[in-house]
Amino acid sequence: MPADTGFPAADVENDFQRARRRQVLARLAHRLRREPDDVNVILPFDEVVAALGMRGERRLGLQIIQLDTVVGTVDSTRDFDRRFRPTSGRVRERWERLALAERRGEPIPPIDVYRVGDMHFVQDGHHRVSIAMATSILVTLNGTIMSGARIPFAAARDKLFFKQMATIHPRFQSPSTSLVIQGLLATVLLLAVGRFQQLFELAIFAEWLFYMVTATTVFVYRRRLPNAVRPYRVWGYPILPALFVVAAGILLFYSYAENLKNSLIGTGIILLGIPLFGLLRRRRLAS
Repeated sequence: MPADTGFPAADVENDFQRARRRQVLARLAHRLRREPDDVNVILPFDEVVAALGMRGERRLGLQIIQLDTVVGTVDSTRDFDRRFRPTSGRVRERWERLALAERRGEPIPPIDVYRVGDMHFVQDGHHRVSIAMATSILVTLNGTIMSGARIPFAAARDKLFFKQMATIHPRFQSPSTSLVIQGLLATVLLLAVGRFQQLFELAIFAEWLFYMVTATTVFVYRRRLPNAVRPYRVWGYPILPALFVVAAGILLFYSYAENLKNSLIGTGIILLGIPLFGLLRRRRLAS
């Protein structure tokens, strides 16, 4: 759920301002990368139909659709960008009113869309789509950011990383230094790589590499510590974890084959941590 302070009216104001900030920062990033102006512009339905041609039209009734398939608009090209972030304050009043109703659990009517292939173009419901995207992005970012920051925090607490990374914020009780450094590194990587999609591919490659490595530890510790107390035992051992390792290996293989450059960059970034870990470990042993 979105951030909740106990004051719904103030919360929806913060949600709108956050969505606007994301839109402004995204536009600034596009300019810094010298990308075409239309990269972040919402897709107009008429132009897409004109380019692809229309074979017919029929009503499909009420259906559930994936949020990430909503990519364009029928008649509202000025108020939202490609990811349905508000481009100005014109939509603020209606946006906040609908967001407040959602927070209070009031029923929200379904949106009306046109489907072209796997893409959907909004005819009625732009504000509702914008609110849904803002909410889903916030929830995803919260889980990703907080879990990512805990890794250097835990390593620093165990004296395997710089001790400053173990700092806890006195008010919010969060790993504040780790969060700030993580944000700065993410910004530098995004500007260096050039596109969010490339950075996303780097992250996915690294995640699945460590998923695979983590799964292999089940076999290692079963062999090294056969008599250890295990409150939870992996279901389907050894077949299920072995299948997972094989599947992760196949995924990584195709990642290398289809995107060699980004895969090599991801591998290089990971390998850079080995000498740093060795240096910090020697310092710990020396102390």
